[in-house]
Amino acid sequence: MMILLFAIAFLAVVAGLALKIPFVQTYAYPLGWWSLIGFLESLCRRYGWATAFSRPILSRRNAALCFFSAALWGIFELYDVLIANWHYVAVPENPWIWMPNTFLSFATVMPAILAFENLLSGLHAFACLETRRFDLTENFLSLLVVLGWTLTILPLTQPELFFPFVWGGFTFLLEPWNYRMRDPHSILRQASEGRPGLFLRLLGSGFLCGFLWESLNYFATTKWIYTVPVIGHWKVFEMPVAGYVGFPVFGVEAYVMYRFAFNLYERCKPAGRFLLLLLGFLLIAMTFPAVAQHSFFR
Repeated sequence: MMILLFAIAFLAVVAGLALKIPFVQTYAYPLGWWSLIGFLESLCRRYGWATAFSRPILSRRNAALCFFSAALWGIFELYDVLIANWHYVAVPENPWIWMPNTFLSFATVMPAILAFENLLSGLHAFACLETRRFDLTENFLSLLVVLGWTLTILPLTQPELFFPFVWGGFTFLLEPWNYRMRDPHSILRQASEGRPGLFLRLLGSGFLCGFLWESLNYFATTKWIYTVPVIGHWKVFEMPVAGYVGFPVFGVEAYVMYRFAFNLYERCKPAGRFLLLLLGFLLIAMTFPAVAQHSFFR
């Protein structure tokens, strides 16, 4: 029953966009994505596959996932203050409307990536694929961390030149730590054991999310528009064609950031956990003025 209800809700959003209903055009992103996530979660639960959300739905774990998702995307909104690769148009002027709408929208990012990865996993995508096992030395892991620091800092120095490094830099910076913390869900750990399936599914999940992000966004009135230098002329929906390469990369990056935050939180004492939560709140609080800075209100 829930599968059908969420499917109807998602199709209603699509129909609302096709019919140009103002309310749907304004809130297409949270309406569409929460209904789609609900559909994917219900489908996975129906067949006994892994799900992003646990039961009951109003649990602390689920709230933490949404909280982390909003904080995670807030990092990229802060980057955009410098790199200026996108801006928002036709945003409702009332802050009591656009701020909750912004949070609810950003809270879907990580659940969406996990939901599609779970779907692909349930369908046994790349499950039988095996590669040669290999060992990762401490020197190699340290080299990856240095590369990660370099890729995350360079866009802050010359954003017009190094802006692509925003998408992928955190993977190199944080994934070695997931491996070092012996996370069984670490991409590097599974790959070193000859199981590249997780990595490939995350690439697929990122691409599926990206295509749907852009398709829903294109027909909305409250949406983002890209101002990417050099590669911004040829587009599919609002996204420059070359930008679609970034979606699979972001799928991996977001997952790595999610696992790093989870591993760190699990290993911290209460004081450390409090500081991590405080950092998350600060990131979300800083997101709103960052979004406002590159938004056009109506």
